[in-house]
Amino acid sequence: MNRLQNEISPYLRDHADDPVHWHPWDKEAFALAKRKNVPILLSIGYAASSLCHKMDRESFQNHNVAKTMNKNFVCIKVDREERPDLDQIYQSTYQMLNRKPGGWPLTLFLDPKDHLPIYAGGYFPPQQTRSTPSFREALTGIAKMYGKQDDKVQEFKSKLKEALAGPPDEIEAVAFDAALIERACAQIDSSFDEKYGGFSEAPKFPHPPGLEFMMDAIAYEQDIARRDRMSHMLDFTLSAMSLGGLFDHLAGGFFGLSNDGNWATPNFEKSLVDNAQLLAIYAERSVPTKSPWLAHVAGQTADWLLEEMQLDEGGFASNLDADLDGIEGAFYVWRPEDMGSYLGEREDAFASHYRQTSRSRADGRWHLRLADPTDSVIRDNPAQVMAGECAKLLAIRNERSRPRREDKVLTAANALTASGLIKAGRILEREELIAAGMSLKNWLGENHWRDGVLFASSSHGEVKTPGYLDDYVFLLDALICSLETLWQHDDLNFALTLAAAVTEHFEDAAHGGYFFTAAAHEPLLQRRKLNGDSALPSGNGTLARCLGELAWLTGQASHAERANAIMQGAASDIGRWPSAHGTLLRHALDGIAPPDRIVVRVQEPATAKLWRQALSSRTLTRTRCYVIPNSVGELPPGLESCQPLASDCAYLWHSNRGFGPALNSPDALAAALEEISRA
Repeated sequence: MNRLQNEISPYLRDHADDPVHWHPWDKEAFALAKRKNVPILLSIGYAASSLCHKMDRESFQNHNVAKTMNKNFVCIKVDREERPDLDQIYQSTYQMLNRKPGGWPLTLFLDPKDHLPIYAGGYFPPQQTRSTPSFREALTGIAKMYGKQDDKVQEFKSKLKEALAGPPDEIEAVAFDAALIERACAQIDSSFDEKYGGFSEAPKFPHPPGLEFMMDAIAYEQDIARRDRMSHMLDFTLSAMSLGGLFDHLAGGFFGLSNDGNWATPNFEKSLVDNAQLLAIYAERSVPTKSPWLAHVAGQTADWLLEEMQLDEGGFASNLDADLDGIEGAFYVWRPEDMGSYLGEREDAFASHYRQTSRSRADGRWHLRLADPTDSVIRDNPAQVMAGECAKLLAIRNERSRPRREDKVLTAANALTASGLIKAGRILEREELIAAGMSLKNWLGENHWRDGVLFASSSHGEVKTPGYLDDYVFLLDALICSLETLWQHDDLNFALTLAAAVTEHFEDAAHGGYFFTAAAHEPLLQRRKLNGDSALPSGNGTLARCLGELAWLTGQASHAERANAIMQGAASDIGRWPSAHGTLLRHALDGIAPPDRIVVRVQEPATAKLWRQALSSRTLTRTRCYVIPNSVGELPPGLESCQPLASDCAYLWHSNRGFGPALNSPDALAAALEEISRA
């Protein structure tokens, strides 16, 4: 029988009616596979993937295929968003066995005795192709092979287990200095697409952590030529992604990836984790570029998040489905023959402006995109030209059936969203975004932190899986972001509690750094320690940056020591490929050139906006500004000298001199920052 009915993951519950006898990943399924002595068929997917839906329709809902699966295997279904630990391990094994990147769906056949893969694939079609067997062929072939269990199978598993164990831990000495930063920037430069922007061939991904590192590297770089080159690569890429088909020009928000090299045709899923990060990046980069387009993209993305992804019960949904009625992108694309009736005499002008040519077609329909980028900075807002037409089309589109929203609340993605909303709200001077981010941060603490454990996800108030490193450290980062915006002792206390919990449950005291899973987590093939960035910033890198800031705020050297241990434990990885470790390198930059810090003491929280406005025209990418009401009493040791005065004031901290005297106006603070900048 199918056992997915009671799972909290909506994706798993969607498969509860499949004729396949699906099991969740649990001891009951493992015991059954051992007792029957049959392989485990592990299928890893998620709700927004068009290809996952395709395999579901073709194979998992086919009664004849399901009969073969049920007879020869114990079938386990996993939501990759709910169990990133399993997804990471088995994506790695797929890449080892197939020598190419993985993806979803991921289909593996595991030995029931040790859960090692005996075969790994992705999407299997119903009919054989030149490169892939049909799913039925794969099922029957694996069943026969497992029945033999010959020496070749055992030798294969032995080699795979050895590969998964990895090389011995050998930490190489790496200098975290300017030369390392320069080498990382050179690697980024070598992969830059001069024609279309981005840093790979098709398919192209936004990769927000790499863009974040570039912003920090630009703010740090003193060599004008290198700084200009990095600025061009970053701004050209941000322009290309937002002008192209990766961005939803009607409602805002970014799709997951571009299937082509010029950002024209995306896959049509929208994920919370991508948009949370891109929101902050576009808002932040709009300041030094003075680009109304980048600010528009950030604002429209924030509006989309609040309009489409915020759940009534609190938290934000994890993704929007790529498909509608079984067709990828059907919600977003347009039939060319309909545009005249929608836009009348403005049809031709709109078609020209939004690149409605054959290059814009997705399955014969139009997908909107603006011109290819020609300048590194967009100096105007091209969306304003057709604002009325876009409003008409959006109203028409909103009458369509909507893509399914996965109403699972992921802690890591929601913590990134809280940070993104708060940062964008400060920069765009939109108090409602700050309020939404603060409320989300509080909601996570109230609903996902239970009895000293942070849970990774929930659905309709029900939690299941204890959190991973990313959940803890992204929420820790959101708390520090909140402290900058408006100081609250509860946020500092919770941040210190989370930092202590991370050390207790995740630390690798022997080699430095932190594991992705807690010590009490179920034993898996690997207990992984991840240093490189992916679509998410590195958990270890984010933690190092948070610990560094907690050390400055509290004066507790132990935080800085743990941050240093993270860097030393990751040194070999960073040294081999620095550009893949941008989040860790951002912490290295904080050591090479410590950021300026500003502490603003205000009579009323509302006046903090005046100080932020005075700084909004400045490049403050690596500057932290803490706003502390005068009513706040005792401060942590790092801030004890920042005492309130009779009127609002600010204190500026610089690494060479510590805190300077109180500055009694925003203009005086701006002048002091200018003096430091000239020096």
